[in-house]
Amino acid sequence: MALLTKVSFATALPTARSLAAELGKLAREAGQVPGLESILRGLGRVEEHLAGQGLEVEIVLVTPLDGAAAATAAAWLAPDFPPATLQSLPATPVRVESAGPGRARLGFFVRALSATVPVPAGTPRPPLLVVAAGAPVRREDVGALEPLLEGRPHVMLLGARAPELEARAAALAWSAEAVASAAPPAQGLGAALSAPPWEPLQPMLRAESAVGALDSLGRAFDAAFEALDRDARVQKAMAQAKLGRPVAKPLLGAAPGADVVAAVKARIQGLVAELEQGVADRMLDLVAPGSGTLTRETEALLAGLDHLQQEPKATRIETRIPEQFEKKLVRTLRERIGRHCASDVVAANDLFRMLGQETERILQAHDGPAFVPQLSYLTDERARRLLDMTVVPQAQYRGELPKPGFTEYFASVRKYSMLLVMGASMFGMASLMRSYKEFTIPLTILLVGFGTYSVITSTAQQRAENTERELEAARLALRPDVRRILADVQKAWPALVSDHLSQQVGALLAAVEAAVRDHFTRRGAEANPERERLQRRIAALEVADKRLLPVRKQREALQSTLDQVRAELRNLWPKPSVAAPPPAPAPPPAAKAAAPAGSSPSATATPAPSAPAEAPVEGEAAPPVDESKRAFAAVEQARAKLAALKADAAARKAAREAAASQPPKPPSGDGGSGVA
Repeated sequence: MALLTKVSFATALPTARSLAAELGKLAREAGQVPGLESILRGLGRVEEHLAGQGLEVEIVLVTPLDGAAAATAAAWLAPDFPPATLQSLPATPVRVESAGPGRARLGFFVRALSATVPVPAGTPRPPLLVVAAGAPVRREDVGALEPLLEGRPHVMLLGARAPELEARAAALAWSAEAVASAAPPAQGLGAALSAPPWEPLQPMLRAESAVGALDSLGRAFDAAFEALDRDARVQKAMAQAKLGRPVAKPLLGAAPGADVVAAVKARIQGLVAELEQGVADRMLDLVAPGSGTLTRETEALLAGLDHLQQEPKATRIETRIPEQFEKKLVRTLRERIGRHCASDVVAANDLFRMLGQETERILQAHDGPAFVPQLSYLTDERARRLLDMTVVPQAQYRGELPKPGFTEYFASVRKYSMLLVMGASMFGMASLMRSYKEFTIPLTILLVGFGTYSVITSTAQQRAENTERELEAARLALRPDVRRILADVQKAWPALVSDHLSQQVGALLAAVEAAVRDHFTRRGAEANPERERLQRRIAALEVADKRLLPVRKQREALQSTLDQVRAELRNLWPKPSVAAPPPAPAPPPAAKAAAPAGSSPSATATPAPSAPAEAPVEGEAAPPVDESKRAFAAVEQARAKLAALKADAAARKAAREAAASQPPKPPSGDGGSGVA
């Protein structure tokens, strides 16, 4: 399996559902795998999460909040959030449901940092994390929080400022922000999630949680495969040891029946190659640029776009592509591609029936065993999922037309009436126009009438030209989107058919090889029931291993797709930067003057403040590692200043004690320090 299209806000949830369906299909094809029931239960939790609404928020209490801070923070989280939940560390996790304002339904999962909470594989992790601390966060608490911060879309640090924790949050999470518990933002969390820019991000956040849960299920799947492999290797080694045969020696080798398997394999591979080539050629005839039947049909459909949806504004008219035309375009693409894929499905299933017949014929001709092939036929559901992921228009077109009105006509006609005045001024006859009104007035009326007629005709023509220009711009906006959809389909569908054929052919050849091996082994084996039982056991283990080999390859491809989807989701995320902690105040001038003259300059010098960070370019997010470096630099500056102040205070105290214990001496010229 490969990622068929670039993940966007519109395709995030459908992509997550498709990945969950693929993992469920692999789990069912794996058969008797240890822990399969827990994997299927985890898939059920993922599907329930994708079908739900709202967002999940995890609240981790490092230290409890006091009464006033807890009440303020609870009101900011949700109007009906109980403040008592934040005033003590719960022994077990607490679940708080909140309807929230607008359409934001929030579910809060409150737990203490010190509590150990087992999370089953396949449990979606809340995308939003709130770290609440009523007291300064210790260094060991920051280390315990790092696994919770890593890969989290958004982290909110509620409570006192903790520079080291803010730096780690900026480095590990997608984005993070600090929220003061005593004075949180006026807009509550639920209200913020119901308004832009958070509201459009909710489907993407749910998809990210589902993809993370699928990743954990995939790791559980891999662990089950490893356990199954270890058990199979042990059983196979024990059986081969009893047979007195080396473990690495293959069973077939040059044994009878190898020529039968080779004949079946050659025939099957030839038929499959012909079908794969036919699928690729037919798809090229359908969607080839310039010559494909569907390409020409969509071009004709775009050329038939003859009107735009108009929305009058104060000074202009905004134009958009009509919704009916977009639906018609999508319906045409889905119907034509769907019919094409349905014919390929029929051809693939006919090929499967032919493969079964050819296999039986070859085995009968070579006096082989009776064999009934078990193949999984291709269904139209795969084609529908492909259409749901690829036929998604993403064109963004907005145009403008001048708004017609009386002012437009009047201003244009007035120019014609001014021709007589400008001509008279040009020849110095402006003063004579008032003397010959019997000529100027009729001539002005004639010019105004001619101008009115000319403006009416030219304005209508100009409007038609403007409309045609906007129509062409709309076609240009839709054409690359249609080409992208056709290119994705051309790339994805033959690959999907080829993958399915490879899986089924591999399983068929493995079953044929096992049946032939068992048949000829029984015919030539000694009359020893125990030996035959061990040979059948070894053959069954090898068949099971070959049957699971395609499942493992698909699992690796699915893991690659999960990683790519998570990267795509992170690229879509707009990351605000965590504000760096304010610099520590410089030591007062009196402290500098009181420093001993013999002390090192580095003990009292204030470190130079770090250069201000450059403002990120709009549309780009600063790398998290830069935020981490700046935050750690600020922490080191504060530590250096604190050490300098402590050293300065210790030096002054030592000087005062020395002066009190010794009699006064005249000042020497060796640069000794005085006591302030």
